[in-house]
Amino acid sequence: MNTALHFLRRIARRGAWALAGSVALLGFGAAAQAAAIDWHAAVVGDAGAAVDAPSSCPGCCSGHGGVSANCAANGRVYCADGSVSPSCLCSTCNATPTCSGGQFWNGVACVCPSGQTLVSGTCRPIQTCSGGQVWNGTSCSCPAGQAIVQGICRAPGTICSGGQIWNGVACACPTGQTLVNGYCQLPAQTCSGGQVWNGSACACPIGQVLVNGQCSAPTSTFAIGPGISGNWFDPAQSGHGLQIDVIKSPPATATIFWFTFDNAGNPAWLLGVGNYSGNRLQARAARTLNGRFPPNFVASQVNRLDWGTLTLTFDDCTHARLEWASVDPNFTATGSMRLEQATQIAGTGCP
Repeated sequence: MNTALHFLRRIARRGAWALAGSVALLGFGAAAQAAAIDWHAAVVGDAGAAVDAPSSCPGCCSGHGGVSANCAANGRVYCADGSVSPSCLCSTCNATPTCSGGQFWNGVACVCPSGQTLVSGTCRPIQTCSGGQVWNGTSCSCPAGQAIVQGICRAPGTICSGGQIWNGVACACPTGQTLVNGYCQLPAQTCSGGQVWNGSACACPIGQVLVNGQCSAPTSTFAIGPGISGNWFDPAQSGHGLQIDVIKSPPATATIFWFTFDNAGNPAWLLGVGNYSGNRLQARAARTLNGRFPPNFVASQVNRLDWGTLTLTFDDCTHARLEWASVDPNFTATGSMRLEQATQIAGTGCP
């Protein structure tokens, strides 16, 4: 009887185990339908590790607690236990990382907005520098060992003096100039036909004209008379001009008023009185300063400064050539210009 009882007890225990196994398998199957399964864990008997919590990325982070909402820098999703999935992408698992420094997630990585770049962990506008300068995070500057010279970064050995410029290999004078005593200068000019160099071109001396390549005094049958009285100007330089008046007494005398500007752009009136002979009029001119508009004009305060010489050579009653030689440093020392008569005094005429 004892033997029979023992046999029955063994059968009962095996039945309980079978029943428990069936229940476990049913539960495991239900879990398998709701979540990803780590089959290795299931085979070795770790049912808790085999089944993760429900996930939006089936098969990702199995045995690691499922996926989290965070994303690693390499674009892979973080698992719930802090490990990084070797294959599951953040974009697949709808995980969005938190970007810093003004960056945003573009689906693959944290990046700066268009037109910006990451500088010391912060997105900053991309700076465009010129002359070889580079952006140092704060401003444009030359690379180490260079300095800015006329807007271009240059090494100390490329900084030129005396009007020279760096040609990429060495300092050199501009084309057409040579180095004389450390300064770039135009070569000495050789003029022909009696012309002289005036600083910019060969020209005949004052009072002469170039005829067939030779400077000579102009020959003209025109004689100055009252008909030249009036206003004269250069049509190519409208805005300044002369007023010429042939006066009755003393004879062969004329006045010249030149309404012009000095080299600094200040208005200037030049007044001259001279004599004429044939077709040539020459006058010594002065410049007046310190005058005031009435009623504040005081004659004793006006200064009259010697300015230089004005010479007019007339081709006819309406065309002439003006030449000047100034001693005032505020004006170009010498020069010439062609003139045309703009107005003529009523009642006068040319022969």
